[in-house]
Formats: sequence, structure tokens, C-alpha cells
Amino acid sequence: MEIIGRTAELGTIRHILTSEKPELVAVWGRRRVGKTYLVRYGRAPVADWYFELTGQRDGKRRTQLEHFSKALSAAFHDGVALRAPSTWEEAFGQLQTSIASLPRDGKPVTVFFDEAPWLDSRRSGFLSSLEYFWNATGTRIPRLKMLVCGSAASWIVHQIVEGKGGWHRRVTDRIRVSQFKLHEVSAYLTHQHIRLSRTDVLKLYMVLGGVPYYFALMRRGESVAAFIDQLFFSANAPLQGEFDELFDSLFNNAVAHKQIVTQVAKTKDGLTRSEVSASARLASGGKLSQYIDNLEQSGFLEAHRPLGAPGDRYRRYRSCDMFTLFHLQAYSRPKCPGRPFEVVPTPSSSRSSMTARAPGAIMPSA
Repeated sequence: MEIIGRTAELGTIRHILTSEKPELVAVWGRRRVGKTYLVRYGRAPVADWYFELTGQRDGKRRTQLEHFSKALSAAFHDGVALRAPSTWEEAFGQLQTSIASLPRDGKPVTVFFDEAPWLDSRRSGFLSSLEYFWNATGTRIPRLKMLVCGSAASWIVHQIVEGKGGWHRRVTDRIRVSQFKLHEVSAYLTHQHIRLSRTDVLKLYMVLGGVPYYFALMRRGESVAAFIDQLFFSANAPLQGEFDELFDSLFNNAVAHKQIVTQVAKTKDGLTRSEVSASARLASGGKLSQYIDNLEQSGFLEAHRPLGAPGDRYRRYRSCDMFTLFHLQAYSRPKCPGRPFEVVPTPSSSRSSMTARAPGAIMPSA
């Protein structure tokens, strides 16, 4: 499977697979950017033993452990049924035994925990068991390459990358999977045999950002206006509820996070922390800082400090996710019945219309 772009990320994956030491890699990025696809297909041409477990949203511990058992059976035991473990400590014991039973053929053993934050439900014991397994066993298996991945970027960063105690400085590498840049969107569409002008690619980018999944929904020969109409306004529009689903799947308090991005999206120059607190009607305390950090880590907000500003209290937060901007600035506006939509670039004196921050407007075609 060919992968468009991702040159640095592919280099990191191939480096860890061919290294002679155990590797613990944190992988994170916005939902739908292709993290799972990158790990599944970016390992070629290196041959490895491969185990993958995907967390289930709101899944009970028993259910997650049953999924673990089936995945372990398929990966290392030729599909022979295994007894499902009752705890994550027992599950990692089974993983250790399974790795030890593999042929000593020189192949790396890749263990991929996808959507790991969903595995770490309340009182599940997943994170502490993973920590113990890595420190007690994983660091002594040179061919073990463990990747811990999640769309909830703040969980990956704070629990794994910047984790305290047994996690301190344990991560050997990190892969942050970002949205496609504009030229990568163009290359992806060309690979899909979709021919668009540069202007049309820019228009799509202003609505969808650089999220590969969204562009994969485009049909050959479809116009930009028809594609946007089909994505958002048709009877079975695939992205009609995407905004709410996106936030609900990433954040425990989705309402507060949506309040913040909604207020920030109303401004061109962004808001300070105190302005975010006032406009979103959220108390200015530790929780607000956590919400803002979550949105930064997940790629919805970016922080900048005006030139000459003396301290962090002057830092301003600005929307940087094009899909979110489109939803808040244009999608919620009423569409004229029977008229297709056209993306019209909005002039900006402070930003180039070719940048990812350039907002777009959806206007009825004449």
C-alpha cells in the first residue's frame, strides 16, 4: 500500500524496526489523519511479527481483554483460541510468554496499541500494567518494538511522553502525525486519479484541512461544490455530525472544549486565556488550562505571543483546524434551497490565502 507524504514518520518507523534495542514509541495525532494506516502499512519492507490491539470506546475491561485474547491468538498462535485474561497484568504476562515462544528468526516483534486511551478506562489497570511490563520485561527484549497510539493527544503526551514515575524518560521515540500540507493533499488526490486545479484543491483545503479520510470520500469527476454538498448537506451526508462526533470521541468534557473553539473561531487574531474564560463562560482555573492544553495537543488551537509582549499572559490562542473553522463559520449558516455551494476565499490582510489559517466562506453559487 502506497503512503503519500509522511517521509519523516516513515523514516522513524523503519529506524525503530531495524534498531538493535527495545523501542517504546508514542504515536499521536488528530482523529482521521491516518495514524493506524501509517503503522499498518508503513512497516514495509521490513518483515516483522505484528500484534495490534485497538481500544473500544466506552468498552468494559472484560470486553477489552477479550479483544486482547483474540488479537494475541491471531498474531502469534495461528488463530488457536486462548483463555481471555481477567486483568491487564495477566494479559501482559500472556504477551511476554507469547513473545518468548516466537522463533528466533531475527524479525522484530511489533506490538501496537491503537486508541490506547480507550483501553485505559477508569480502574482498568491498563496503564500501570503496561508501565510494569515495559520496565520489568520489555526493556530486556531487544527485538520488541512497542507503539502506543491515540487520538486523545493530551493522554499520550501527559501519560506516556511526559509521564512521571516509571514512565520518566522511557519513550525512545515519538511520532506526531499531522494533517497533510496543501501539496500533499494535491499529491493524494492525484494518486486517487482525481484531477483538480490548484484553485479547487485550495478551496477543498479551506473546508477540510489536510485530513486524508475526508478526501478519500471524493469521487472521480465530482466538482468541488457537489462534493461539499454531498459531504455535509445530502440526505445521508457522511460528515453531517462529524464535528460533534470528533469532540465527543476525544474529550471527556466535550461541551467545554466546543465552547472554547467556538469562541476562538469568532476572532481573527485569537483570544488570551482570560478572554477565553470570559467568552466561553468557563472558570479561570486549572480545568481551563487543561482544556486549552488538550485542544493545543490535538491540533485545534495554536498559541502565539505578539511581538514585544512581555509574558505568557499575553499569549493568544487561535483556531488552526480548517474543518472546525468551516463548521463554525459557514456550515451552521442556512443553505439556500436548491442551490449548490461554492467555496469563496475570504480576503485577509494579515495572512496569505494559501496558508492553513486562511478562513473560507460558503456562498450560494450565482
